[in-house]
Amino acid sequence: MKKFLWGIIPVIILACVAFFLGRGTQHTGGKPLHETITDTVRYVDTIKYHNPAPVFVKSNGTTKVSVSVAHLKETLRNAMLDTLPRIRADTLEQIVLCEKDQDSVQIELPMLQSVYKDKDYTAYISGVNARLDSIFVYPKREVITIRKPPKHWHIGISSGYGTTVQGFKPYIGIGIIYSLISF
Repeated sequence: MKKFLWGIIPVIILACVAFFLGRGTQHTGGKPLHETITDTVRYVDTIKYHNPAPVFVKSNGTTKVSVSVAHLKETLRNAMLDTLPRIRADTLEQIVLCEKDQDSVQIELPMLQSVYKDKDYTAYISGVNARLDSIFVYPKREVITIRKPPKHWHIGISSGYGTTVQGFKPYIGIGIIYSLISF
């Protein structure tokens, strides 16, 4: 009877171990029942740039604009103000050629292309006396958190009461542990 008992105990232990090892998998596909938990959070930040300075300015040709003489005289009278666009020397030459009975004059204005650049943006602005007042950049970023479920099988120091050759006795030793509850 003792030999039968010592023969059946390892079979029962192996059956229990096989049961617990197979418990975490599905019957089809062999994928684990507890998969990784991922959490994705999307953020949109706002970066404001007010009155940026151009990095590069190049001439993009000229354009002809028809301006009324009365408006042009008023502009020249108020040219000292910084709020109005500055009149270049080449436009003044054409104003002198204006006849007295004309009500409008053709002015050739320079077209400029300015490049504004920073680590977050590149902006191209073209036109007559064009400038970039402000730019808002909305970079998107994602934070992905991957959490793995806790493992149930551990190897560690264990103590308990078990069967030995001399009968049931308490023991302390290294053992394989299956955690039912983790805290």
